Amino acid sequence: MPPALQPGDIRRTALPDIRLRAPDRPGRYRVQLIVVDHLGRESAPAVLRLTVVPGPGWWPRFWDRLGRWKR
Repeated sequence: MPPALQPGDIRRTALPDIRLRAPDRPGRYRVQLIVVDHLGRESAPAVLRLTVVPGPGWWPRFWDRLGRWKR
């Protein structure tokens, strides 16, 4: 798998294999995707706006598991 997306990334990927790995941290991301066909022609950049929500087991370091603020 490719490395996780980062804010502002520009990715070039070949058809038909378009695989993107979601960012490791929750938040809003804006990335550009450029698709390359088998002749090497590139598409116009497609701007993707992703919102990654926390999955099971992910906790920000300043909250505890009960949702209480940590100092």
